[in-house]
Amino acid sequence: MKKIIRFLFAPIGGALGYWAWKLLVMILGTGNITLFGWADITIEIALISVMTLIGYFVGRPAADAIHNGMTHLTKNAKEMPAKDLLLAVVGLLVGFLAAFLISSIFRGISNEILVLGINALIYVICGTLGVRIALLRRNDVKLPGQPAPAQGGTLLDTSILIDGRACDLLKSGFLPAPVVLPKFVLEEVTHLADSEDAKKRTRGRLGLDEAVKLQEQGALISDEDYKDLSSREEKLIRLAREKNASILTTDYSFNMAASLQNVRVLNVNELVNALKPTLVTGDSLTIEISKPGKDRTQGVGYLDDGTMVVVENGAEYLDRQIDVTVTSMLQTNAGKIIFAKKKGE
Repeated sequence: MKKIIRFLFAPIGGALGYWAWKLLVMILGTGNITLFGWADITIEIALISVMTLIGYFVGRPAADAIHNGMTHLTKNAKEMPAKDLLLAVVGLLVGFLAAFLISSIFRGISNEILVLGINALIYVICGTLGVRIALLRRNDVKLPGQPAPAQGGTLLDTSILIDGRACDLLKSGFLPAPVVLPKFVLEEVTHLADSEDAKKRTRGRLGLDEAVKLQEQGALISDEDYKDLSSREEKLIRLAREKNASILTTDYSFNMAASLQNVRVLNVNELVNALKPTLVTGDSLTIEISKPGKDRTQGVGYLDDGTMVVVENGAEYLDRQIDVTVTSMLQTNAGKIIFAKKKGE
């Protein structure tokens, strides 16, 4: 294949030499200079011969570049879903059709070289736009006989693997099935496990251990990878849309980004907050008085989640644990404040 491409560059170079000769004749003609006899033929043959030789020697690196490009294109085509590949071809054909119609505007120009350059530019631009637009609208296209996308399911983000609570959630049965570990998420966790940074390496290894446990519990590995997308977040969002699945994460920023794009997100931290027990008036609890309150008789303590508890007449129990009874609660912009008194008073 490389040899064929290389030898094709020789006649291409000769054709460029012929066009260079015609350009030279045109330029000389504008200055009322005309080549006659042997001068005309000699210059034409010289330009064609020189450009043929240049084409032959340039052909080798050009053939390598073209061969590598075709190999890369073939590899990407194999990894690309059949639907995307079909849409890309259709988009390319539509783009070329648009280019053919647009290029007709410039057919009246007498300069063949200028027309050729303009047409080549138009075809490249329209073909590229056609492919890009077709792939951007892939989710809006339903092919005949195409099965409906799988409903439900849960995609696991890198953050939830590192967090270590995914296995417990899977055991509980609260996660919509099937639970899926995307290939690109596992690659990111593996990269962390191989990091030179000790903290990242530890987190990555915890994530890999969690992935192994999830597989043992029935989690699936998806092979989808999107080479045209650079970030793990973008890939997860596209995969969630294609599978109509939810994303399980502990990353707040990613949670917001995915929600803005109408992708369902299951945030473990929000689940934990929702499952916190709600105290009511009359409930008892044990609290350590850690500091005085605004009133000199009050003592202040905190629950494990950081909720402030103001204890009436609790200042005398500073740095001690006491049993208290909830008397009231106040919801503020900063959070909830619980008011209590010592049990038995």
